[in-house]
Amino acid sequence: MSDVRAYQKDWTDLWGVKVLSKVRVFLWRLAKQSIPTGDVRHHRNMAPNNSCSICGCQDSWRHALLECNMAKCVWALQREEILEVISRAQHDDARGWLHEAIAVLSQEDFVRLVVTMWSIWHARRKVIHEDIFQSPLSTHSFIERFIADLELATPQVEQKGRAQTQGSAAPAPRWIPPPPPKEP
Repeated sequence: MSDVRAYQKDWTDLWGVKVLSKVRVFLWRLAKQSIPTGDVRHHRNMAPNNSCSICGCQDSWRHALLECNMAKCVWALQREEILEVISRAQHDDARGWLHEAIAVLSQEDFVRLVVTMWSIWHARRKVIHEDIFQSPLSTHSFIERFIADLELATPQVEQKGRAQTQGSAAPAPRWIPPPPPKEP
């Protein structure tokens, strides 16, 4: 497979993850290394240094989402299969790491990985910008509820999509003009 096709497939896989569009946009920004971590902000001259606003360590996508104590506490509550992928991943760039994860995890576990990272990012932003700390357990509970809601919504969307592609859906409603005005 050519490099261009592999690159396109990687992006197609990422955009095909069955999550809300705001989570896919987060995933895309992570893969493009454009989430505002300390190193990105420092590189763009938006911060005086590249340290984590929470713990003071050198910040990066990997630190913010996987290695910061705040993130580690949330990951400690996740499935072992996901934790193995996190511990074995060797890529420094987020896109390579995500594609490695998508290749080895089931769709369900990859969705869980993505939603967890998005939730950790959201919790970090609350701490940094609003000084609101939430416990790892409450973040984990949010993740579980979010995934349960996704699972409830996904079968309906998939069934609707299948019905439309199979032609068995009811015809689309059409516009009917209003009745003519009554004469006085």
